[in-house]
Amino acid sequence: MMVIEPIQPNHQKTMMPVDAYPGQKLERSQEIPRPVVERKNEIPNAREEIPREEVEKAVDKLNRFMGLINKGMRFEVHEEDEEEILVRIVDQDSEQVLKESTPKWVMELLHNLTDVAGLFVDQRV
Repeated sequence: MMVIEPIQPNHQKTMMPVDAYPGQKLERSQEIPRPVVERKNEIPNAREEIPREEVEKAVDKLNRFMGLINKGMRFEVHEEDEEEILVRIVDQDSEQVLKESTPKWVMELLHNLTDVAGLFVDQRV
């Protein structure tokens, strides 16, 4: 009789840090792997995950970027309570809130917009 044992992979998931600003490309030598959270109960709340200062910087960069594209919208940091930070997209004319989202979504948006802007610059050369 043959016994078949399951294979257990021995690899660790990692993610790359973003120390300077979202969208900035890091040199390979600067990359420091960090373990990815595996269980939901280990996931910190929004305030712990992304510091308010980083969210405010990202919102400022998005507002400057959007000023070039669409002067009718702005981003602003909004605190639901002491535990939760949200970012609002606001129509400047009507002051209507168009969208509320998490800091993580805003950081990803800024990252994607800076990547797109980088593509335009790279293609001009």
